[in-house]
Amino acid sequence: MRTVLFTGLVICFMGVQNPCSASSLDQHLHKNAKLDTPSASLFEHSKAKPISPRDAALSALRGLEAKGVKDIVICEVNWIAGAISGYLVDAKGKATINGTNFSAFRIGIRDGLEAKDGKAAAG
Repeated sequence: MRTVLFTGLVICFMGVQNPCSASSLDQHLHKNAKLDTPSASLFEHSKAKPISPRDAALSALRGLEAKGVKDIVICEVNWIAGAISGYLVDAKGKATINGTNFSAFRIGIRDGLEAKDGKAAAG
């Protein structure tokens, strides 16, 4: 059985809708998981604040579950900034898509800083 490292999977979700509790996320975090928080000094004079790395991890978890990924383990959450800002969430899991087995995933999660008219498009 061939395992493929699939780091190009990027899923952007339009809203943070997390009906699960923090303990639900905790059972999916790797014991050495790194959850990178953006420096607070970057936003001290701004009304806009990014979602938390935990919220990004929860959004990624729900997105992977919706795609049929099993045995999900969140390994790392990194905040990035460029033309838009957000989080890259790296996870391990198991999924077969079109006959190919995948075991590693990278999910892009928008952090809501590009919100318009008071509507945060985070998650």
